[in-house]
Amino acid sequence: MQAINKEEDGKFEEVDELLMSYLAQHAGIALRNADVYREAIVATDRSNALLHTISALSQDLGVQSVVLTITMHAGELVQADRCTVFLVDQQKDQLFSISSDSGKEIRIPRTVGIAGDCATKNQTIQIDDA
Repeated sequence: MQAINKEEDGKFEEVDELLMSYLAQHAGIALRNADVYREAIVATDRSNALLHTISALSQDLGVQSVVLTITMHAGELVQADRCTVFLVDQQKDQLFSISSDSGKEIRIPRTVGIAGDCATKNQTIQIDDA
């Protein structure tokens, strides 16, 4: 916090510093409480997303419905802008997914792109700010 140009006589007193110190402490506590509250909201949203996903998956669904359900809920669960779930088709050596926009199947060669690299190496790939 900063206070400049005392209005009356131009000189800050010890009591002014003390008041500013108390105000800064309370502001810090309020800001920390806001952070804790925001984190609690995020945790609640993630828990709800997980419950919705588990509930949807507990229904009797076919493969396409399961992939579409996971795709729709996974983004919410990990707070991603977009999410695609690919499955490996060993017989055709391809990756496939279901478009959450159109419901159509998407197929790509198993070794192509980031998804192919992930499937080939069997590793998680995290790209910050993609």
